[in-house]
Amino acid sequence: MPTSLITGWHDVWVDQTFEQYARLRRAGCETALLVGPWTHTSVLQQGWPEVFTETLAWLRTHLHADRSGLRPTGVRVHLGGADDWRDLDAWPADPSTTAWFPTRDGHLTRQPPTDPLPLTSFRYDPADPTPSLGGPLLSRTAGARDNGRLEDVNVCDGLGRLRTTGGELTRITVPMSATAHRFAVGHRLRWQISGGAHPRYARGSGTGDPPLDAAHLVPAHLTLHADSALLLPRGATAALPQGPEEND
Repeated sequence: MPTSLITGWHDVWVDQTFEQYARLRRAGCETALLVGPWTHTSVLQQGWPEVFTETLAWLRTHLHADRSGLRPTGVRVHLGGADDWRDLDAWPADPSTTAWFPTRDGHLTRQPPTDPLPLTSFRYDPADPTPSLGGPLLSRTAGARDNGRLEDVNVCDGLGRLRTTGGELTRITVPMSATAHRFAVGHRLRWQISGGAHPRYARGSGTGDPPLDAAHLVPAHLTLHADSALLLPRGATAALPQGPEEND
């Protein structure tokens, strides 16, 4: 069955929509995807011109055999930072990635680390969790927000939960939310690694118990190792940080 999917970069279910898109494509279904600069609750207020145009064209095509209003490509996404739209044949446009490794002076490099020693460590206290501002939420505070008190700008994020004992080392992959963003000349991309992001994500208790059932809070010490890597689309290399103050 032909399917049209509509979401926003700051929709709390944006990643679920991309997963639906991928599964429908693998199943051979004709699938359209529209992604705008909206939250889940603001799509009809901010995005109604694109949403209604897309919906009516899709219905005319498949219920009335009139393809005159259908766009020529299957995917249309809003490009953040440029306030522009891009028509693509599929998403992602190029699935290939490049690994970038953090250095002690706050840069990112393509060279794999030769020094096995840890880069840095920090303490996470669930009683005073790392805060977050904006992002995909079901509230009026959702979306892109001025993160001046925390960092420069919230583009996308991801969460991974792990449990270790003692000095045991654990490797974890943290999938980031999908995004399309252009950084203006002179701007730089910042990779922030934190113990949490509250209230965007439920805080970890530090005990290993599920967040909803935890009765105690225990601080945790986290260590970042030299072989940690940030995987970026190959077209994103021009936006890498150039100074140590830009990368935590």
